[in-house]
Amino acid sequence: MNCIAQMLRRTLGAPALALCLAVAPMPALSATVFFGADGPLQTANSEAAFADWSAAVGSFTLDNLDTLFGSPLTSGEGNVFTGGTSLFSGFQNPAPGVLETTHLTAFLTSGRSFTWTLAEAVTAFGFFGFDPDGEDVRFSFDDGSAKSFTRGTVAGSQGSIFFGVTDLATPVSSVDIFAASTVTDWDRFVYVTAPPQVIPLPPTAFLLLGGLGALGLVKWRRA
Repeated sequence: MNCIAQMLRRTLGAPALALCLAVAPMPALSATVFFGADGPLQTANSEAAFADWSAAVGSFTLDNLDTLFGSPLTSGEGNVFTGGTSLFSGFQNPAPGVLETTHLTAFLTSGRSFTWTLAEAVTAFGFFGFDPDGEDVRFSFDDGSAKSFTRGTVAGSQGSIFFGVTDLATPVSSVDIFAASTVTDWDRFVYVTAPPQVIPLPPTAFLLLGGLGALGLVKWRRA
């Protein structure tokens, strides 16, 4: 029982206590997924999914992958990529859209998966994939409950995808990425850093506290 409920029981009795306990936090939002997949040399669907994601989040950070080789890789923002025996970043060829950065090429002969561990917890994230060869891709994370999303891609080489998530129940600090295709390039990792956590009192709590203060003043005057 919280301190407000204890004060109400002593001052106003059980009815007020019931009112206090009825003040509950708002339910957490479910994760919203943005996904687009294109065939060979096409980008319209993946770019549209990214545009919808970016419109939903507003401002975001583009993860700067310096030219690195090996596993793990640490980006310019302090985010770490760990996975197979050969992870490296290199300069992306002219890519569609407005974002240009180095990219992570994942030659993952063991498991074909890697983990993106973020230096700070995030409330939204996304990334592009190139050349999934029509194979399934899977993205997993835990925002208070384990979540895993498997999506199909379009057959043929040099296709592209975008996967993004918003409205996480709680901020996440890592994402597991899997591609059934042996070689998939991952590019343009974007994310929104979680703001400092502030837990405000609900409006009803302020009314209850004000009522307690008034009752205390009345009792003081009667004494």
